[in-house]
Amino acid sequence: MQILKYCGMTCEEDYRLALSSKATHIGFIFAKSSKRYVEADKVNRWVSEFGKGGKKLVGIFVNEVMSEVQKAALQVPLDVIQLHGEEKVEDIRELKMGGSTEIWKAIPHGNEAIGQMKEYASVAHAFLIDSKVKGQFGGTGHTFDWGFVPVYQKFAQEAGIPCIIAGGIDSENASKLSSYKIDGIDVSSGIETKGRKDSEKIQELEREIFHDISSSR
Repeated sequence: MQILKYCGMTCEEDYRLALSSKATHIGFIFAKSSKRYVEADKVNRWVSEFGKGGKKLVGIFVNEVMSEVQKAALQVPLDVIQLHGEEKVEDIRELKMGGSTEIWKAIPHGNEAIGQMKEYASVAHAFLIDSKVKGQFGGTGHTFDWGFVPVYQKFAQEAGIPCIIAGGIDSENASKLSSYKIDGIDVSSGIETKGRKDSEKIQELEREIFHDISSSR
């Protein structure tokens, strides 16, 4: 597994926990509609004080004006821009041409998912497949039918694009994904207790993930 992303840091303590973890990527939600929304200037202060610890920083946006996305990417600074809305391909292409930051496109699981993957394949550096919950853009704590994971993986591999799985992943079910040889996972609520990141849950998840990886080799 190439990517282990912990998402939804809302405070300095969350960020410091993520820095000390085995995550490869740390995510911050800059969509005001989210309960995990955080201001870019706060994130910038944390990064300035504690560094990045070798992690890549991911900013999550939902149907945001591209000029604001670019502004946040420079302010933090971000390594990855994750677009979780209904962004237009031409806008993403312009954003992609404007800098070296990776673009991840979130795709909700469902009948239209493969069609959307085809639509965004020319502008995305990675796909993130998440559960579809009406009125919400990720971070729901709900899994989708992982029987479809091989379908998404196959398309992504043919397109030469990593495929990351999100939605309700925790220490109790993470090992179920290992048989699919996925490129990465994205975890938020699965490492939380009462809305804050939980060091014990992070350690439990990592024991499950990395034990499973070592035992499958």
